Amino acid sequence: MIGLLSASHRLGRIAGIEIRVAWLLYAFLGLILALKGGRPGEARFLFLALVLALYPVCILVHELAHALVARAERVTVRRLLLHPLGGAAEFSGPRPGPAAEIRIALAGPAASLALSVLCFAPLYALEGSAAAESAADLGRLLYERDNPALAAAAALMGVNLVLALFNLLPAFPLDGGRIAASIAVLRLGHARGLKAAGRIAAAGLLAVAGCGIALLVSGRLHAGGACLLLASFLHSIGRRELAERSAAAGLGEAPGESWWAKRTRETAQRAEAAEKAELDRILAKVHTEGLHALTAAERTALEKKSRQLREERGR
Repeated sequence: MIGLLSASHRLGRIAGIEIRVAWLLYAFLGLILALKGGRPGEARFLFLALVLALYPVCILVHELAHALVARAERVTVRRLLLHPLGGAAEFSGPRPGPAAEIRIALAGPAASLALSVLCFAPLYALEGSAAAESAADLGRLLYERDNPALAAAAALMGVNLVLALFNLLPAFPLDGGRIAASIAVLRLGHARGLKAAGRIAAAGLLAVAGCGIALLVSGRLHAGGACLLLASFLHSIGRRELAERSAAAGLGEAPGESWWAKRTRETAQRAEAAEKAELDRILAKVHTEGLHALTAAERTALEKKSRQLREERGR
């Protein structure tokens, strides 16, 4: 699963930060539309397509909030990855202190919640008490009345609210898990704090798994299976992150790499080595033949690397 999430393509750059999208995100959105969308052309199908199209935008806003606050805390942001379970901001350099990490972790849910409130305001102004209905029901109602702008607002309100609340669950690698760990470390010290954070995370994951089992028992197989799969994935990633934090604090060793993690790391290392070799070749060509001898592709590669170095020095 980790390897599938890391398989991605470059979407572009925002504020100098590289944005990547996991290929699995497209498959995930398409699967939901196929399973839940009903007939193409119907209001249900069109509304769900609208919600799914806006989902990556909501994730991007959430992750950009993390990245911009991290920059303010003098943490280097390498890239943002958007994937089916949300997103991930990839940092480099030393881990920020507990207080700074709390501010960075809170930035994402705060941005999502702010977007949800901003979307609720025009809905309440135009629809009154009907805006208190569930976002999905209200959105479909508005779409059936040929009001796609308000339908989009309803969709954004609901998606961002769910995104904010879900990420505040106290389980790694979610924002809530990082907040809980940082608070525990501040109050109890690294050793006791990380143990307490692990127990809190386990309780959060048990709650997610319990919801999954309840949904399965009630006959909602898709939702229940998704909850159980999510709990399993979060447990795998969270356990590793907690172990890495313990190792960084000198409290134990990080666990051995899984096959997927090892393959992903080795692939990244090979790509980095190939990029370095290509850059060395280009620089050698400049030294012997001059800049005028470079091809368009070589000039682009050189400019990209130069821009990255300037951004890192500027931080």
